[in-house]
Amino acid sequence: MKDMIRVSKERPQSQNTKEGFTASKIMSRTPPQAIAKPTPPPGPSKPTNRLLSPTAPTDTEESESDEGEEPTKKSETTPKQKEPKNAIHALIAARDKLSKQNTSGKNLAIKIEVIKDLDDILQQMEQDGIQSRESTMETDRISSIENDLKEIKATLKDAITMKTKTWAEVASNTEPGMSALDRKQKLDIAKKERMEKLRREREKTEVALTTRNASENMKTKLANMNEADIMKQIQQGMQQAGKDPTKICGVKKTPNHGLKIRCTNEENAKEVRKLDWNQALEGASTIEQMYGFVVHGVMKYDIDPDSHKSEEIKSRIEYANYETITVAKVKPLRRRNRNPTATTHSIVIFTKCPKEADECIQNGINIEHRHYLPEKYIPQCQITQCFKCQGYGHKASICTRKATCGKCAQEHETKNCKSETRKCALCKGPHAAWERECPARHRESERMEAKKDVISPFYTS
Repeated sequence: MKDMIRVSKERPQSQNTKEGFTASKIMSRTPPQAIAKPTPPPGPSKPTNRLLSPTAPTDTEESESDEGEEPTKKSETTPKQKEPKNAIHALIAARDKLSKQNTSGKNLAIKIEVIKDLDDILQQMEQDGIQSRESTMETDRISSIENDLKEIKATLKDAITMKTKTWAEVASNTEPGMSALDRKQKLDIAKKERMEKLRREREKTEVALTTRNASENMKTKLANMNEADIMKQIQQGMQQAGKDPTKICGVKKTPNHGLKIRCTNEENAKEVRKLDWNQALEGASTIEQMYGFVVHGVMKYDIDPDSHKSEEIKSRIEYANYETITVAKVKPLRRRNRNPTATTHSIVIFTKCPKEADECIQNGINIEHRHYLPEKYIPQCQITQCFKCQGYGHKASICTRKATCGKCAQEHETKNCKSETRKCALCKGPHAAWERECPARHRESERMEAKKDVISPFYTS
């Protein structure tokens, strides 16, 4: 107490109030470093904002979380604004309230008139609403059509600007882990698909002729003529028949005294097929387009083209299938049977209508009350072996190579062979060149199967 009294007496002696506070003996007992005031917590901390909490938080983190929740609590206490009522519902409610009012005299007439006006307004608003909805639906439909047109336009633009890939690009786009052999097989399959498509398109503008029924002199004359001379003779015959010779644009010789005429388009090809070619080119006739299918496992005593008459076979097949097919020709699949003593064989049935052939391929065919499932006849996918050079892919009639024996692989014809030792001319194995065990034949069989896989099983698709 004495110290306190002494301090209070010394304060007036100071001329400056600030100096008096600085020289206080009470402050001299504190450490030399000034104690910094604690940093205030972040965010507003007004007392009025904390009236909602029953007790004050003691932890800083709780205080901060409460301050962050204050706007939410305020929004919860704020009453929600009522959504505006639908105008039609408001008018209906007003009409109902007015109808419940008990009035008489002049007020009754006014009441009835007002209710009628409200009904008219409600009816008009409902009609406007229906028209508005219909207009919205029509707008949405037009918008949807416009979007579809934009997508179609973009698709067509991409298709037009798309660059056709070359074989090198196709090869470079194969799978990364694909081997060289698999890549080659993939390219071969793609090439076969393209060639098959081109072949079908070419057939639409081609007309096939045969001169088998021509005289020997005519056959010899045509054999010695080149395509240009044959083209001139055909055009002269067309002019004599009153037809436009410019409808044809080329001629090609084919094996077995055949000719293939190329027309400018499909319509001209149809007209050229109808010409009487016997007058334009002596002994020539049009080869009619036929569509065949192969039937395997047919009993020989049911159908045997070698012993039964052709007309009898055709009528029996047509009768067994309820006249749903018109048979043009029936022949065995192979000229030489591998096993002459076998009880079954494969036959090829031809018709002039591609749809009839496809129906038989898809649904099957009946032969003497037996049901068979045929397949499309694809002669270009059959194994063809030359008996002159023993190679595959061509026949001896058009072979230009040296004769090679199929038994001993020496340079002489097979029919003149006198050797007892067997040696294949293709794989050099101890067997004849035509044996089924030959590895070369296996490879050719696989090639033909791969070629068959890329061809459609039907004629009309």
